[in-house]
Amino acid sequence: MRALPSSRRCAPLLLWAALATGTATGPAPCARADGVDAVEASYRASLKRPSLYKRMQGRVLLARTGELRALGMLVDDYVKAEEPKDVVRALIATLAAENLAGQAEMRGVWARWRERAREPGDAWLWYRSMPVDRVLGGDAAVVAAKDAALPTALRAAALRALGSISDPDAPGVVAAVLDALPTAEPARGALLEACAASATGWSAGLKDEATRAVVERIARTLDDAALSVDTKDVVARALARLFGTDTLGPGAAPWLRELSAAAVREDGAERPEVQYAPGPFFGLRATGRRVVYVIDASDSMLEPLKEGELKKLRVVTPSDDRPADPKKPKKDLPEPLPWQRIKNRFDAAREVLKLAVRSLPPDKFVCVVLFGDDAKPLVATPHLVPADPKTVAAVAAELDRIKPSPAPGDKARPYGSLRGATNLHGGLRLAFRVTTAGKLGPGEYVDLSRTGCDAVYLLSDGNPTTDDFRKVDKRDEEQAVKDRESMTPIAPPPELTFQGPYGARTFENFDFLTDDVRRLNLLRQAEIHCVALGDVDDSLLAGLAEIGGGQFRRLGD
Repeated sequence: MRALPSSRRCAPLLLWAALATGTATGPAPCARADGVDAVEASYRASLKRPSLYKRMQGRVLLARTGELRALGMLVDDYVKAEEPKDVVRALIATLAAENLAGQAEMRGVWARWRERAREPGDAWLWYRSMPVDRVLGGDAAVVAAKDAALPTALRAAALRALGSISDPDAPGVVAAVLDALPTAEPARGALLEACAASATGWSAGLKDEATRAVVERIARTLDDAALSVDTKDVVARALARLFGTDTLGPGAAPWLRELSAAAVREDGAERPEVQYAPGPFFGLRATGRRVVYVIDASDSMLEPLKEGELKKLRVVTPSDDRPADPKKPKKDLPEPLPWQRIKNRFDAAREVLKLAVRSLPPDKFVCVVLFGDDAKPLVATPHLVPADPKTVAAVAAELDRIKPSPAPGDKARPYGSLRGATNLHGGLRLAFRVTTAGKLGPGEYVDLSRTGCDAVYLLSDGNPTTDDFRKVDKRDEEQAVKDRESMTPIAPPPELTFQGPYGARTFENFDFLTDDVRRLNLLRQAEIHCVALGDVDDSLLAGLAEIGGGQFRRLGD
């Protein structure tokens, strides 16, 4: 992700706050070009604040000085990070990479930082810092990717970093890694998947013989009977992104044909349009076997469906009033939706979700996560559980029991209340924590156990308005306070509830939410498909789908 242009760094800050007491808005410090001396006191004071929001606000102020001393301070901050340590460290690594890469002397500080952080959980720091090192003339990513003594997660992060910047040395590095792949799992599979991910940006070099040779080696691993199905899926999805096609298979043969075609394709020639097999979740289909559905259950999901949304829904899902195809046996016809039960957005999500879960083979695993103020899995799917008939029936019954609560007198909720605000980040975070054995804690993004999700479907109708890091903190004097929904002024309380950095579309003019989903999926490489309704920003969901190599669909276009 590129650093924000300086012209955008001094935009007014949107302040979130007050779930029940109100919303904080109004003036806040702009990102300034002041030096460390000018902002150090504010930074130090911010670290004592209860809310992650305020602590990160101080860290942003420090990082944007662009000074070498600020980098050293953030390194110390990372090493002694407060709770939640995994989140704080990820945020610090991103802040530093986005703002502190402009001086040659910084390269040494980054190198010493990595020497102090060599655990698998530090993979995000390594991924974020490798492009900085390359910009400053270093070869840390090349060395790290080849270093068999490093933890697998750090080597994989180095390979992913080379791919993220389309580094010209990447094909040679990948070839070297393939020459010396470890024999034991999960290291072998994780490094092979990282090699494939690094290759997704090589489309412009497919006429180069050496590059094609490396791609061919990656493709031929799909014929290896000893390779896990999970790794084969990840490699195939990476090749699909490289060639701009649907996932093909089985085996290496289809990809070798694509490689041969790419070698002779004229420059600028359009590729054939990709044709995806229609799927049961709003026409989308994933290739994974451990599937998590992340569904918006915020109050706005009670909004009645518009005509355009209903029309699109009938196009991308089966209909009970669609004429039957006489050429198809009745048993092969898709299951229809009960249109008489679909009145609002949540109804549509619920009915399509029930249909999608019923379509899963019993050898797959499923978890359904609903997010409002908080993200929670259904009782029927406390983690990833087999999609057997008993689970499918329990999911449908539990979804049917969800009813809105009346909200008399609340003009912002004319259709009632469901589960509150839009904790989109919390829903995705939980999706990457559930496994076939239970739930993971911090460090979920470097889990190599093959028990977590490998496919995620996300549906939302609004931009994020909260996250998992809400905290009561002192209201700054200059902050005006308005009701969260109606935006009418209210009497300012002395304290407000502040959201964390993922509780809105941007925090200090940077999209930390999308950045964190990239972290969560750095090694997992789960397929992510996104469906948008209502007022949600298309660029947000489309960006999340891009991270997972999936598709984005808006209902109602």
